[in-house]
Amino acid sequence: MSTMNLAESNDDSLRALNYILEAWEDGTASGIAPELLAYAALYTALSDLVAVYGEDNVAKMTSGLGARIKSGDAAEFRAAHAVLFKERGQLAARGHHVVARQL
Repeated sequence: MSTMNLAESNDDSLRALNYILEAWEDGTASGIAPELLAYAALYTALSDLVAVYGEDNVAKMTSGLGARIKSGDAAEFRAAHAVLFKERGQLAARGHHVVARQL
């Protein structure tokens, strides 16, 4: 599904992704550094998950993140993020860097 159709999707997770991407675009267009947006997004996401599932469950859910980051998963996520922005025609305008690694 093209990212242009995320807002019209019947899948709530895709619609949620659309909102996050729009907020990210607005933030970077306003001059907020992507790493600050990322930190704020992580803080907000983890806070909400803890409120819903509790600290122990979120700790279990995130326990493998360090290994996944070290194995290159973060680079793949970044490349996917760049592709989504490129599909929206925003990549060059927002200063996102495309990771050379293939998806």
